[in-house]
Amino acid sequence: MLLLISLAVPIATAFFIVSMVWPGKDSFKSDFAVKTCLSIGLGLGLSSWLFFTCLVLSGAVTKYFIWFDLILLTIFLILFLYKKKNAFHSNLKSECLSLDRKCFNYFLYAGFIIVSLITIISFVLRMLNVPHGSWDAWNIYNLGARFIFRGAAEWTTAFSNPYDWSLPDHPLLITGGVARAWNYVGNETLMAPILQAFLFTSATVMLMVFSLSRLQNKNQGLIAGMVLLGTPFFIYSGSSLVADVPVGFYILATVVLYCFIDEGTKKKPGLIFICGAMAGCAAWTKDEGLLLIASIFIARFIVVTLQKGPGAFFKEAVIFSAGLTPVLIIIAYFKFLLVSQNIVYLKDQLTPAITHILNQDFNVLFNSLTDISKYIIIGKTFLVKFYDLEKWMLIVFPVFILLMGRSDKKRNNPGIYTSLLILMIMFCGYFTVYLVYPLDNLEWLLEATTKRLLLQILPGSIFVFFLIIAAPEETT
Repeated sequence: MLLLISLAVPIATAFFIVSMVWPGKDSFKSDFAVKTCLSIGLGLGLSSWLFFTCLVLSGAVTKYFIWFDLILLTIFLILFLYKKKNAFHSNLKSECLSLDRKCFNYFLYAGFIIVSLITIISFVLRMLNVPHGSWDAWNIYNLGARFIFRGAAEWTTAFSNPYDWSLPDHPLLITGGVARAWNYVGNETLMAPILQAFLFTSATVMLMVFSLSRLQNKNQGLIAGMVLLGTPFFIYSGSSLVADVPVGFYILATVVLYCFIDEGTKKKPGLIFICGAMAGCAAWTKDEGLLLIASIFIARFIVVTLQKGPGAFFKEAVIFSAGLTPVLIIIAYFKFLLVSQNIVYLKDQLTPAITHILNQDFNVLFNSLTDISKYIIIGKTFLVKFYDLEKWMLIVFPVFILLMGRSDKKRNNPGIYTSLLILMIMFCGYFTVYLVYPLDNLEWLLEATTKRLLLQILPGSIFVFFLIIAAPEETT
């Protein structure tokens, strides 16, 4: 019971925050599903960040953190009720569908439910067989959570004396979330990391379904959801209790939010603020989140500047940074102050990777970036891993494009161009990291990480694809 409360409280708090900044005079039920899905990731991310912040300020794990959570929940509930007290009316519109269209919808609903049940069973069976998750889960996240939970005032030991096969400077969203849940329960229950992983996995799927249903139509949402659920490596990674699925959620969330932000002409500063917080949570999950932040700034600079001018971009960047900065401050403290004593260890561990990259001169870097053999190796690996990840998409997606064509509904939504640019910049960033990596260990790194990196941008890519492609009713 306490474990469920530890997860429900921050999600409810995040829901009230998201609802307060949601644009227009929407009722409580309007976009309820989208706001709930966003709140799951935002709540879990910010609660982990707040838990670590309290650890730093108090110096030890304390039960008083539970009361801090409840106080925050109460404050935002009161603010939400005050803001919405005159706005509890429904503006939902029901769709008038033909009999054939209703039958098709029922078919899609049934298919989605069946696929969902199969994937839930697969998730549960894997958890029964491997309750501690994969290597990264028990070696990095759960190990760090145990140091924090057991360490009391000595919790920083987790980052001061690392083992040769551990990563002391790995961001702490997953670790902090697990330790926080254990602090609520009072013991190291394995259900804490399992439920956290299940929430991120399910929220990713449902956010795609409900956001596409809202921005495009229900058919597109259900089909996209089945495509993601039909990706075995997505369910495998989610049940492995690793951070790639949470990162994928935050990438998808930012992409979805920008499509809502750019829908219509009304300014939506609250959603921009939430988008900054989501990007910060991605960086608090894995270092790839820092690339997401850079991609967002570049993409929005291009899109907003071309559409409204540089002044509009800088105003938006200030609001985005307001949501992002608090998380970045804690990340900077963690990496540069808390684990700075391990800099020698980190250099030893990352040689000949990061130190090689930082120490090479311009000529070496230029030669590395123009080495055709590297492009061939990296490009071939990306194609092979993408085929392994979504082999049937290479057939299904071109057929969708040929049969359906492009949708006219969102043709003028700059959020689509923002989303495409974010995903392309992230892909290019991944590719560039491999280019500057030493050739001697390149094939090993590609084999170990490429599929996981592609999985991170997969949900966002599927979302954008089905947002662009015309729905069946648009072609009839």
